[in-house]
Amino acid sequence: MRAQNPVVLTVANSVTAGKVADALSTSGVSPIMSQAPEEATAMVNLADAITINLGTIDQAQLTLIQAILDANAGQRPVVLDPVAVGSSAYRLTIAKQLLADYYFTVIRGNASEIAALAGFAASGHGIDTGNDQDNPVMVAKLCAHAYHTCVLLTGATDVVTTCSPA
Repeated sequence: MRAQNPVVLTVANSVTAGKVADALSTSGVSPIMSQAPEEATAMVNLADAITINLGTIDQAQLTLIQAILDANAGQRPVVLDPVAVGSSAYRLTIAKQLLADYYFTVIRGNASEIAALAGFAASGHGIDTGNDQDNPVMVAKLCAHAYHTCVLLTGATDVVTTCSPA
């Protein structure tokens, strides 16, 4: 990555934005962030990839996310991090609507988050939720199949599914 120095457009949550930018920079990635939907097209045109984090989602950030994904039109890989998506109906509704309206190359979440997206009752209460599913491989595969994408389920043992394009 250091040799290519890819630009990653990141919609990070407000709690972790600085840490995300630092981690990307340290790994050889050039992070770029924006809070202005008006510059979505310009930012997407600079980017090699996009990451979307729903950790502190509100209407303004949703508008930004939609503007970025509209500008991208499936051209660059996009990773969705559905932070604590099983914690509230609001988060789950937003995540499912985004997944219905846009293609994500990868969904990355813990077992509880991936289970919630796959339609299982979520038992997690936040970002620190561990691997609370009896069969995380099956949960990851069901989620990947439902959204026609790759799933990276993180936990004590990480699970990566094969991609299932739309």
